[in-house]
This record gives sequence, structure tokens and C-alpha cells, in this order.
Amino acid sequence: MSNKNRQLPALDSTVGRAKATVMAERLRDINPDVDLTVLNTFLDPDSAAALLEGRNADQRGAVEDHGKGLRAAHCRYDYVVDCIDSIAPKKTLICAARRAGGRVISSMGAGGRMDASRVRVVDLFDTYNDPFAANIRRGLRKMGVASDVVAVWSDEPVKHASLEVTDQRFKRSYYGTISYIPALFGLNIAAHVIRELLGEPRKSLLAKVSNPATARLRHDNSGSRKRMHASNSDSDDTSTSLPSGRHVKGKAIPGKKLLPASGGLAAKELRAKSLDSAVTDGCGFEGAGI
Repeated sequence: MSNKNRQLPALDSTVGRAKATVMAERLRDINPDVDLTVLNTFLDPDSAAALLEGRNADQRGAVEDHGKGLRAAHCRYDYVVDCIDSIAPKKTLICAARRAGGRVISSMGAGGRMDASRVRVVDLFDTYNDPFAANIRRGLRKMGVASDVVAVWSDEPVKHASLEVTDQRFKRSYYGTISYIPALFGLNIAAHVIRELLGEPRKSLLAKVSNPATARLRHDNSGSRKRMHASNSDSDDTSTSLPSGRHVKGKAIPGKKLLPASGGLAAKELRAKSLDSAVTDGCGFEGAGI
């Protein structure tokens, strides 16, 4: 399996070669004076902090682990761009960058999607319809990171027919990827990084998003409260409508604020509709080679 359908340096002539080496050659061919540090290594959880500090990724002795992610003393880079698509190293790099005070932008799942119009730059913790992003969000919260991570993301529901199983390192599955979506993710990342480094406020660069399922739930519950309030004026008997269309009877308590009886069931329905638990690990990483 190769990356020829979606990565510019991936050609018949480069299949089997290390991606880092091939990309370095291309960049130096564009700008011979570019200052590059090329590491032909797999970024594992133990080497992320060393990388951010500018030490050799194999120098792990100075890395502190406090149970909530690796900690670098400082981040030497203006911006950290995370394009890893294996869960464990991705979470660790993001966490280490945030703990070191670095700015980070992260690419979410591009696999299993075809609608170019639905790719946006957002706060990672506003994403939905992406099982890969959900896994990263959950992991980062456990590591103590719950904000200030920019993400490039598509709100298009993933096409589950494109799911494949693999036994790669840090990965159990991935989605097949069409040629133009990863390129679009990369262009959005580049545009955001350049504009923020030139002084545009980050907040102004992020798209405003609203999870339709959450908005629907709020609307349904609001409607339930209105119906119950109207019913209270005539009798003690109330009726509330669930998002599924079913109704629940209840008694109003004088002097008490009546909450919708649908709350618990509606939340369960919302969780059932969510894709957050669909896939537990990975999306399309073929290793360090092309």
C-alpha cells in the first residue's frame, strides 16, 4: 500500500523510501538555503517532549511524566503542526506542546470523506461527526488538556464502508482516503499558521460551529418546557414530548420549577446518534515510508 493517490512526493520512484528523506530533498530543491532538521524516526510517546525541546528524539532521560502526559521544559518552535494519524503519539505530541506553552494545530480525520466544502479550522473541542477527533478529545482531557488546540476538521459524517482493519503500530483501523481531502487539510493548516504568525487573532481565524444534534436536543427540551408550562395553567397533569416522538405523563408540583422528563432519555438518544464510539484507533497511517 502506498500514498501515491494523495501525497505530492509519493511516486513510483520514491515508493519504499523514508518520507522524511524524500520531503527534505524536495524542500531543499525548492530552497537550497532552508534550515531543516530531518529525523527518520517514529514519534512514540516517550520522545515527544525531547523533540519539542530540540533534543534528539532518542534523548528521553530528561522527559518528565506526571501521569497526565509528557512535559517539555519549553517549546523551541513558533508553531507545532501535528499531522500524525495514530492515536497515542498524536495525543502525546499535542499534550507535550500545550504543556510546554507551544501553539499547536492538529489535523483530524480526512479518511472516509469526499465533500471538500465541509473542511474547516475550529477549536478541537468543538468538533463532532469524527470518531478520530472524539478519541483525541477524550484522551487529551484525561491528560489535562481541555482547550486551546486548533484543529482542521470536516463535519461530514465518515463513510463507514471505507473502514479497513490493520495491525500497524499504535493503530488498529483506518479509513480509505480520496486524493484531494488531505491536500485541503494541509492547505488550511498552512493558511492558519501563516496568518496567526503574521498577527491575526486566533479567535478570528476559527470557524464558529454548532453540533446539530446538540442544538436539536436543546430545541426539543425547550419545547417540552413550554408545553409543560402551558399545561400547568389548566391542571396538575403535564405531558412532555421526547425527541423520538413519544410522550411522557407527569405531575406538576406547585411552586417548583418543572424540568422536562425527556432529559435522560434524550441524552441517551443523542449518545446513540453520536459517532464518538464508532472507531477506537487510527485512520490511514502507513508508517514512515511512502
